[in-house]
Order: sequence, then structure tokens, then C-alpha cells
Amino acid sequence: MFKYRKVRRMFEDDDPKLYYYLENKKFTISDVFKDSEDLIEKAIKHHKNTIAETAITYCDNLNTLNDNNQSYLMLAVQYNNYPIFKLLLEKGVDLNVVDNNRESLWFYLVNNPNSEFFALVADKDIDVKGFNLQGENALIYAYKKGRKEICLRLLDQHIFVNHIDKDGNTILHYALWNNDLEFAYLLIEYGAHIFIQNYHQITPMDIAKEKGFDKQLRNKVIEFFDSLFKNNNIEYISNLLIDYADNQDFQEINIPFLIAVFAIKYDNRDIFEKIWRNPVLFNNIDYRGKSLLMYCIEFGRLVYARKIFYLESNINLCDFDNRSVLFYIIERLHEYRNDLNAQKEYMLIIDELLDRRIDVNIQDINGDTALMLAIKLKLPRIIDQLIQNPDIDLNITNNDGKTALILAYEMGDYRTFQQIIASRKADINKIDKESKTPLLLALEDDNLDLFDFLLRYGADLNIKYKGGHTILMLAINMKKTRFIVKIFEHLNFDVDLQDDTGKTALIHAVVNNDIKVVEALLKCGANPNIEDNDKNTAILYALSKDNFEIARIIKHYSEKLGVSS
Repeated sequence: MFKYRKVRRMFEDDDPKLYYYLENKKFTISDVFKDSEDLIEKAIKHHKNTIAETAITYCDNLNTLNDNNQSYLMLAVQYNNYPIFKLLLEKGVDLNVVDNNRESLWFYLVNNPNSEFFALVADKDIDVKGFNLQGENALIYAYKKGRKEICLRLLDQHIFVNHIDKDGNTILHYALWNNDLEFAYLLIEYGAHIFIQNYHQITPMDIAKEKGFDKQLRNKVIEFFDSLFKNNNIEYISNLLIDYADNQDFQEINIPFLIAVFAIKYDNRDIFEKIWRNPVLFNNIDYRGKSLLMYCIEFGRLVYARKIFYLESNINLCDFDNRSVLFYIIERLHEYRNDLNAQKEYMLIIDELLDRRIDVNIQDINGDTALMLAIKLKLPRIIDQLIQNPDIDLNITNNDGKTALILAYEMGDYRTFQQIIASRKADINKIDKESKTPLLLALEDDNLDLFDFLLRYGADLNIKYKGGHTILMLAINMKKTRFIVKIFEHLNFDVDLQDDTGKTALIHAVVNNDIKVVEALLKCGANPNIEDNDKNTAILYALSKDNFEIARIIKHYSEKLGVSS
């Protein structure tokens, strides 16, 4: 290392006179040392600080760099020479040198575990740009080395948090791979993007999903954006819109969409108007299954909803429960059922949706249509509008096999029940999963007015229910005389239909000893000689019950018809 013994001895003794000796002799580095290191560099490396301090005091260029492009300050950190590091800082040396490995002072501070070094420069303005030969910026490098206190300072210094290394990874990738959620949350607050793909097309969100904490990460992103809007940080939000302009993923979380949601929520028109330039947002649903139009209704921002109508938006988008925005409005109408002003505003939105031919026949996951929901929530105004809509299909059944007509009946909403029937758009003879029609329900519930109303609108008396029974047979067996009379008033039924056992209405009347019905049926032309599956006729049933009066009547009509009984 030394060409002269005297020089070596003075150096080993940390003799400050060495500096003066070399100056007086006017030696160059090559004259004294066997390598290219100067006196200050050697003194720093070997902690000969008295020599180093003397040389530094008289040095006219403390920003001299060695062959590796290292400054004295870097060497002081590298060789853990804190006193000289402190002295050099006091001398005001350049803090922004980059060595041949493209590493700045930050990298040296990271590699030195002695936190005193970092503490001395924590408040200094050191350039945070650049990256080493592995493509790591100081932030990624510090994180990999476990120096989070340095990471925090770098973040405060506005280091580029979305820098990618040679593998395309950002610091957020590494934080999530390390299950370091708290730090990942912090990075998001500093603007870390969750959808940057590395060179294997893996995003931070992909990592979170694989590890099972994608929901927590998503919630943190939402919380972060919520705070941005609460603090009215318009400039930062606008920049994020630009950064995420190409984000087309709506399966996980779409940042422009999320910004739009908060713009609606917080009534931020400046941001909302920036969203207008991205029509894709108005034709998609987010990870929660909602469209921007649905959020407008949810947050009560009806002015925004009307604007969306004019932006070529798809008004028939459905959420994950297959509900369109019409369902959302109906629920809001129910919520504000006692607020006439709010009701009026929401009805205007419905008017516009209907004018724009929204699909009124969409069924949710329960099979219910918007009309069925309105019936369940007892909203007569919207019920009226939907029934009158030319596109309405009143014969749709939900998952329980019920139509809007049946639901109205079950809800006791006879006004709607009659209105649907009067519209003549509904099949009033449709059988539900329980093998019932509205006519049968009216019979079972002893509702003669609705029974008569159904008959007047063409209810089919020849439908066979369980056991092959017609409505007349059921009325006879239930002994519901008033209903039987109504049936006979209409006379639009096949009097000789047979049930699954072969019995006719006449046989049922005989079995029930109902002379008046027997006679009425015979007057209507009932055939008394039809046999059931056991080869029994009406007269045989009368005789088996010792009901000779009925037997006489049947015999009389048989003879009148010229048929043997």
C-alpha cells in the first residue's frame, strides 16, 4: 500500500504530520502509494481520523471522486466512519453523487446499519431519482434491506413510488409478497398503483388475491380515495385519472370508475365532468356489481343521473343480483314514501327511463320483475305506470312460479289485481307452481267479488287442477253454493269433464247429496250415464247413499233424454 516505510509508519500511527510531510515533499499519489487511493480515502477506510481531519481541513476539493466514482462522503458511510461523515457534512460536500454502480448516497445509507448516519441527513435535500444496475430505486432497495425508516423518508421526499425494477416489480409488489399489509396501505396513500403489471403480467392486486387479502387491499384503496375527496384534493385526483386512464379492468377495482363514484357521492362536479370523456365508465359495472347510474340513485344525485342518460349509457345494466337501475329507484321510492317532493323527483327519473325504453321485464335473481317489486313494496303510482307500459309482460313468473297477478292477490292488493286483469295483458288462467290459478285462489279465499270479476274477464272454467278437478268440482266439494251459482251464470264450461278418477261434476254433486246442483247440471245437459274408473254412474252413487230423491231425478232426466241409466 505504501512505497516508503516512513509514510507507512506515520499512517499507522495516525500522525497528522503525514499530511504536511507529503505536502512539503510535493509527492503525488503515485509517488507514495501503490494504488490510486489518495490520503483522505485511505484515512477514511482505515479510520485514521486525525490524518483524515487534517487532510480534509486543507483540501481544496472535497468533492473529489475515486476510480469507482465514489465521494469521500460515500466512503465514510461504506466504512462506517461516522466522525468523518459528520465532518464532511459540516464542510458542505456534494450529497448527490452517483457511483459507477449508479448508486447514490441513499444506497450507502441503506447498507450501513448504523442509524446515526441516516439521522444526520434525514432533513437534507438529497436527490431521490435514479436507480442502480439492478433497476432498483432507493425505495425498493431500502425496503428489500429492511430499512423502513429510510423508506418513509424517501416517500416524504416524493420518490417515484411506482418505479419498476429489472423484473418489472414495484415496491408494492414486494410489500404484498412479504404479507406486509400495513406498509402496502401506506404505499397506496403515497400513490402506489395496484394494477401495474410486472414482466410476468402479475399486478399487486393479483398478489393480494392469491394471498387472500384482496378485499382488505381494495377497502384500503377505497378509504384512500374517500379521504382525497373529503380533503378536496382535486389536483391529485385529476392526476390519478390521467395515470389510470388505460385501466379497463372492472372485475377487481377500476380507479377511474371509483373516482366517478366518489365524485357522485360528494357532489364534485369538477371531477364528474372529467369523467364524461370516458364513456366506457357509463357502460360497465364495478366489482360490487353497480353502474354509475345506480350509484346516482343510491346517493340521491338525480341531476347526475339525468346527465348520464345523455352520455350514451346503457340503462339496462344489471347488478350481480340482476337488478337494473329501475329496481333501485323503486326501492328509493319506498324509502321516501312519506316525502312527496322526493317521490316527485324519483318519478321524473322513472318517466325518463320509460321514455328511453328501459327493459321493464328484467328479472332479478329471485325472478321478480320491477312490477313485482313495486307490488311487494305497495307503490301504486309506479304500479300503474308499469302496467300501462306497452312493453310490459304480465305473464312472467318468478322463481316461486308466481305472476304479478298472483302476487297482487297474495298481497291483498285487489286494486292492482283488478287493474292487471282489466289491462287484458295478463293470462288470468296461468297456473303457478302450486297448480293454482287466480280463480282457484278466489274460491279458496271465499272472495266472490274477485271470482265474479275473473269470470267476467274470461277465466277458464275447464282448467283441471290437482286430481283433475275443475273449479266446479272443487266448489261442489267445498259446498260453496254462491260460487256454484256464479259458475252457472256464465255457462261457459264443459259439463261432462272428468277428473283423474273419472268422476264428473254430476257425480261429485251426487256424492255431496246436493240435489239443487244435480238438477242444475242435468238441466245444463250433464250426461248421467258417464262411468267413472270403477264403472259407477251418477245413479249408482245415489243408490249407494240411499238418496232415492236424487236417483229419481237422474232417472227422470235419463228417460227424458231417451237413454237407459
